[in-house]
Amino acid sequence: MIQGIDISRWQTDINWEKVKGDGIEFVIIRACNGLTKDKCFEEHMNSAAAVGIDTGVYCFARADTVQKAEAEAEFVLSLIKNHRLTYPVCYDMESTELMALDNTSRTDVGSAFCEKIENAGYYAMIYTNKDWLENRLEYDRLKRFDIWLAQWRSSPTWEGTFGIWQLGLGKVDGIGDCDRNVSYRNYPEIIEKAKLNHLDEKKLAVGDRVRYSGVLFTASDGEEAAASADGIFTVREIVEGEKSGVLLEVSGWASQQDVEIL
Repeated sequence: MIQGIDISRWQTDINWEKVKGDGIEFVIIRACNGLTKDKCFEEHMNSAAAVGIDTGVYCFARADTVQKAEAEAEFVLSLIKNHRLTYPVCYDMESTELMALDNTSRTDVGSAFCEKIENAGYYAMIYTNKDWLENRLEYDRLKRFDIWLAQWRSSPTWEGTFGIWQLGLGKVDGIGDCDRNVSYRNYPEIIEKAKLNHLDEKKLAVGDRVRYSGVLFTASDGEEAAASADGIFTVREIVEGEKSGVLLEVSGWASQQDVEIL
């Protein structure tokens, strides 16, 4: 089993080196609450990637129609396009909006989101609990998607298949209390072999190792020179559209066209 966590804006001031040192190998990060971006999304994604922790994302569903679910999927896709994901894109189905629907309509919403994600070339997953799987969703229509099971107890009792189990709150060094998870599947390997999540594209992402030789700048606008650098570095942040939009681990900004991905 692979140890992981899931986090949102409620977890801040994280020491990611300590998190990794505590045996955490993956993190699923909230991208949005409906059509509202999680205010810590970019920070969490960039920081986890920078220390080599595998990342996936989730959207907390607010949709109550197929059309709204598709809009939420499109929003998630716009948020993740500049990030490298090695875990699934998940749909968190537990909202009051969904509770107001019947089982068929809830299932329609979940299917619509996941199909939109799949059609964009990503690995889709449903997050829900045992009660919903048994009583509030039409599981036979959703079982082709992987399930991220939420069941806070010493061992899961859901008899269907699931890839990740959220087992409850636990203390993690560098964070404190947060949701603990275990993955029964090697998603980075599965996703890479299936050529999903656009991992085969040669596109610069946070956490990449790059070769750079040249001047570094104090900010992404590339106006004030800071120092010179020559070597191999880790990308810490990317700001699209900026003259020097790549922050290297030596705390200087470089032009994206001047870094070589290794």
